[in-house]
Amino acid sequence: MAGSAPGWTLVILASVSDLVVGWRPVSGARLSRRVGAGSAGRLGSSDPRVSRWTAAHTDLHWANLLAPGYVLVDWEGWGLAPAGYDAAYLFGHSLLVPEVAERVREVLGGQLQTPDGLPAQLYTTTRLLQRVDQGDYPGMAIPLHRNADQVIEQLAVRFRLAASAGGTAAGRRGTRGSG
Repeated sequence: MAGSAPGWTLVILASVSDLVVGWRPVSGARLSRRVGAGSAGRLGSSDPRVSRWTAAHTDLHWANLLAPGYVLVDWEGWGLAPAGYDAAYLFGHSLLVPEVAERVREVLGGQLQTPDGLPAQLYTTTRLLQRVDQGDYPGMAIPLHRNADQVIEQLAVRFRLAASAGGTAAGRRGTRGSG
């Protein structure tokens, strides 16, 4: 991994983001349950449901980004994912190098901090922690847990603000089915 996110990665990320499709698959409820289970009940009554799904690579990390030809490899898992999923996965893979993680946050914060990007971060964190439990990514458990705690707090604050305004977190985003 380079010392900072190379500019060419932004071209690739923008290209993946342009593959947006406006369809919410049935797996939305399953994702919500997995995020809730992976958060060990720390979400309280916050609603981690995802409302916007986009085309995604779903395995976006530094080893799958090749230079200088702007190539993103390893597409066998691509499909629909919560908006911000690829940004969240790349961010999670960057946490061991704080300068790179900060740069990813600066560049992709618009995707990471959305009502769908926050649950996407929890989902990708859960996915990465499962890999840690399997012996992969030594040293990532603590940074991943710290990030999950921050995201859970952000979701809880948003939920409390929405509730005090007389609605629910989902209601603030608009009425949506449970998927």
